[in-house]
Amino acid sequence: MRPNTIESKEIYKGKILDLYQDTILLENGSEAKREVVRHKKAACIFAYDDDFAYLAEQYRHPIGKPVLEIAAGICEEHENPVSTAKRELKEELNALCGEPVFLGEYYSSPGFCDEIIYMYAAKVTGFEKGTQDEDEFVTTRKIPLETFYRMIDTGEIKDGKTIAAVCKFRCRQKTEQTR
Repeated sequence: MRPNTIESKEIYKGKILDLYQDTILLENGSEAKREVVRHKKAACIFAYDDDFAYLAEQYRHPIGKPVLEIAAGICEEHENPVSTAKRELKEELNALCGEPVFLGEYYSSPGFCDEIIYMYAAKVTGFEKGTQDEDEFVTTRKIPLETFYRMIDTGEIKDGKTIAAVCKFRCRQKTEQTR
């Protein structure tokens, strides 16, 4: 049996997320309160070529420091995730690609949030100046692939979507090599 929602009370309505306090009925018959963040869907894309990974470095206010991560963003209304991924690739990294490969979906923190991130990978085919959002200040970083993989392995890269997407990408590569 799954817990049933008895009541869902909106606490805050924002631009990219809404906060609710839900009252749920647990399997044992008791009630519990849960704070739930309802988040717009998002997409991320691992951009690479034969030798390099292309990453975005930007300040992330909640943790108070810059983060090195793959390009990502929230899906606009009526925008499909692959279009979001390609748009963010151009906006954040000034990069173009062919058709991205879908790597799967990722729940960012399902203990309190319903955010789902659609993960892609794409080989960079060229560069063209994109337009960043007014409140974004992104620096593009070009890092040798093996160095980037080592940064993930040693914990220097801490961004969850980046780790998840690149791990899925590398698993897929190994599977294709064994065929």
